[in-house]
Amino acid sequence: MSGTVTSTGRCPGRALRLLAALAACSAAVAAQAAAPRIGYAYPAGLARGSSVEIVVGGRALGGVSAARISGADVQAEVLGHERPLTGAERETLRQELQKLLQTQAGRTPSPADAARIAELRRKLATPRQPPSPQIAETVRLRITAGPDAEPTVRDLRLRTPAGWTNPIRFRIGTLSEYRETEPNQAADTAVPTGLPLLVNGQILPGDVDRFWIRARKGARLVVVVSARELIPYLADAVPGWFQAVVSVSDARGNLLAFADDHRFDPDPVLHCDLPADGDYVVEVRDALWRGREDFVYRMAIGEVPLVTGVFPLGARAGAEPTVELQGVAVPEGPVALPRLGRTTGVRALPLGERVEPLRAVPFAVDDLPEVREADADGSAAGPQDLQPPVIVNGRIAHPGERDLFRFRGRAGERVVAEVMARRLGSPLDARLRLLDAQGRTLASNDDQEDRGAGWTTHHADPYLAARLPADGTYLVEVLDVQDHGGPEYAYRLRVSPPRHDFALRVVPATLNLRAGATEVFTVHAMRRDGFDEDIRLRLVDPPPGLTLGGAWVPAGSSQARLTLTAPANALDAPLQLVLEGVARIGGKDATRVAVPAENQMQAFAYQHLVPAAELVVAVLGGGRGGAGVRLASGGDAPVRLPAQGKARVPVRGLRRALPAEVRFELSDPPAGIALEGIEATRDGFDLLVTVDGQKVRPGTKGNLIVQAFGERTGPAREGARARTQRFALGTLPAIPFEVGRR
Repeated sequence: MSGTVTSTGRCPGRALRLLAALAACSAAVAAQAAAPRIGYAYPAGLARGSSVEIVVGGRALGGVSAARISGADVQAEVLGHERPLTGAERETLRQELQKLLQTQAGRTPSPADAARIAELRRKLATPRQPPSPQIAETVRLRITAGPDAEPTVRDLRLRTPAGWTNPIRFRIGTLSEYRETEPNQAADTAVPTGLPLLVNGQILPGDVDRFWIRARKGARLVVVVSARELIPYLADAVPGWFQAVVSVSDARGNLLAFADDHRFDPDPVLHCDLPADGDYVVEVRDALWRGREDFVYRMAIGEVPLVTGVFPLGARAGAEPTVELQGVAVPEGPVALPRLGRTTGVRALPLGERVEPLRAVPFAVDDLPEVREADADGSAAGPQDLQPPVIVNGRIAHPGERDLFRFRGRAGERVVAEVMARRLGSPLDARLRLLDAQGRTLASNDDQEDRGAGWTTHHADPYLAARLPADGTYLVEVLDVQDHGGPEYAYRLRVSPPRHDFALRVVPATLNLRAGATEVFTVHAMRRDGFDEDIRLRLVDPPPGLTLGGAWVPAGSSQARLTLTAPANALDAPLQLVLEGVARIGGKDATRVAVPAENQMQAFAYQHLVPAAELVVAVLGGGRGGAGVRLASGGDAPVRLPAQGKARVPVRGLRRALPAEVRFELSDPPAGIALEGIEATRDGFDLLVTVDGQKVRPGTKGNLIVQAFGERTGPAREGARARTQRFALGTLPAIPFEVGRR
């Protein structure tokens, strides 16, 4: 458990003066306690070359002064902020409205009075109790996208006095856009006749949105709904997102098409051939008949190309691949893609302007040799020979099909087999088996969690690693565990020796620091094929004074808590930072960029690392910057802790008076490591850290996070005891450590 120490009585006033260097001031800490956060934007996008007024809902948004949208050619202007009215405020507005109406009785009000009357009525019409305190406050913005703005999903953030909010997804599109108007359940609420069209809507409690369109006989109508794409997870909802359903009916109410998802994706997609000229109804609602302000959607309607799949699901870096597209009104036959760069990973399929980008289609790029499955139609009788390392682009073409691949191996060799399918948009729920020449199973796997796939809730892609028992022939089997199959059931199978590698996520995607203060954040490491070395972390071109503490993810760890210390003075604009990890792989340094992410909760329980477009760091005023608190070791080399006993960790810094009792605590330390006390030194103090060898393994590595708290005791009231108030002062730079061996 974490150790606690009171500096008074154990350390003279020098330590108290030094601790002032940690304090960003109690007002700043209070602001952090009510951190600003946004939960939705409506509408959640606009067409490039246009401007729109939107509402952003969240909490602690008072004093919002600016908005930030990632990427180029998009600007945002803050128009106003509103929060739920108190009872007294509501009564004041009611009296003002009544007085205005009495004054204007019998005559036409002036434009100013008419505008004020409308505003008062709108404010008084808002619910007394918002459906969720997390989205009770709203901010109005005007967003303008230039004609050359890239059509993609952006990050939208707001700035408040307490700092920048978390990002929310905001899409730039290319179709003409329309915003629903309520009520919209009757035929006289037809949308504009010009299709294709992008409809923006919200599903409120008890709401069903209907849109009347006019189309011609034989038209192939495509409807694509984006809901979970905009807000991936709702913490307080089950299944954890707005589960939209969509249908198309004729004017008489005859159902022509219905969809409540697209394969395993909760966002529905449908297409149908219309039987006659005339009017049709497109209906959207929640599958569970729920509704709330953050049940936001964008729906494309029209005769538009729609890509639902691609084969193969990836290609080798540097190649000029050709692919087959699946979907509606897409080119037939091979489609040539532009030459791929040398960067590996998953990206959006690079189709350019040839096909309307209604949905992002993932496409994998790797640097291993690639082959296509010879048994593309599922008719071959025997296994296909492979020469590892290799990636096979294949598909389960028919229900019940089993794909077999054969390779030669030597005794003691380690082999890895991995399928990428669900992570690349394929509906395949694959299972892998490694067999010997006699058909005996040596290893098998169905599902393997990939913590880097933040959108995935069913980790359906398998992975296995095994050591070969003898020289000889081995088989790898791929099948669908649900006995499904078809042209869309594609996969990429990797068969290779272990390829040590890693990927990083940095959480949260927004960090607000007071000048001179230190904040804690987390880096998650996804280690691959048994890679288990230290990963050193560094900032790319940071501004002077911005320093990283505990800059590593130690060997054997899947995550580490680090600190970021701000420079002495506030910065006018937020920084778009880049964090890198460096590790030794195959005798060389391998560098990987940490992807910013938000740790989002789904359905009250599950946590997901959802990627964001950029890592934003703001350095705000209000701190007591310039103190220069630091570890005597410099913070780069790990502090050596004994396998059993006590160690001193020297802390150095400037001195300022702090009129309060100060306490130190370790934040979430490893079991068996505690903070026993502090001792003053000439230019700072020593942290006294103890290790219980019965609870801590020798060789354990990590970071210690030390936080400082103050206490104030108020005057005693008559008949009551004096109350002691505890408040956070700040955080020391993270202390990397390693427990020695006995």
